[in-house]
Amino acid sequence: MKTHVKPHHCPMAGCSAAFSEKKDLRRHKATKHRIGAEIFYCKVVGCEWQLKGFNRRDTLRRHTRKVHHMVESEPTPQLYDDMLPLEENFL
Repeated sequence: MKTHVKPHHCPMAGCSAAFSEKKDLRRHKATKHRIGAEIFYCKVVGCEWQLKGFNRRDTLRRHTRKVHHMVESEPTPQLYDDMLPLEENFL
């Protein structure tokens, strides 16, 4: 399929996004409109992203590493004690 042909249009009111691939429309709806997406919440108490959440796991990991200087020891979203300071992971 030619990339300039974009038959997959976002159905959300006011959104004019269109994509050549159906998978790209699914990603758009999940990231921009939170339709059919799992939400990943920051585990650090008091962080604004603890309530807002991220649309993608990799974005949460980057936030946790850069803002809180921590990494997940295991990706278990239910636990708050599974995070380690970055320094400990390089010993």
